[in-house]
Amino acid sequence: MVTKITKSLEDKTEEEMLAIKGDGARHTSSIMKFYCFISIVAFFVKHEAVLPICCRMIELTLLSGVTKHSVMGLVQISATICQRSSLLCDVRGACDIGELGISLLDRIESSDIIAQAYFVYYGFAAHYT
Repeated sequence: MVTKITKSLEDKTEEEMLAIKGDGARHTSSIMKFYCFISIVAFFVKHEAVLPICCRMIELTLLSGVTKHSVMGLVQISATICQRSSLLCDVRGACDIGELGISLLDRIESSDIIAQAYFVYYGFAAHYT
C-alpha cells in the first residue's frame, strides 16, 4: 500500500496536485478532517495504524483534490516513513513527499494548520535529509 502511494506521488508537482479536480463534495473534506485527527491519536496509541490512515488520506486527495487536511496526510506519511525506514532511498522519497506537502501550504488556505504541518515535517522528517 505504501509503495503504491509513494510511486503515485513520486514525480508530482504542486501544479499537478492542485489541478486534481474531484467531485468537490463537502463530505470529503469532513472525512479528511476525521482521518487527520485519527492519525494523530494513532501516532500515540497505535503507531502501526498511522500509515494505512495516511495512505487513505492520500488516496482521497488523488481522487478528490487537495485540501488543507491533504497536506497533513502528505506530511504525516513522510514523517512516518522516515521514522520507520532503514534505507536511505526510502527516506529521500519520503522527504520529497513531505516537501510537496509543505510547498502546498502556501498555495491553499491553511493558516490554521501551518504550525502543525511544520512541526510534523521539520520535527520528524526533515532532519533525515
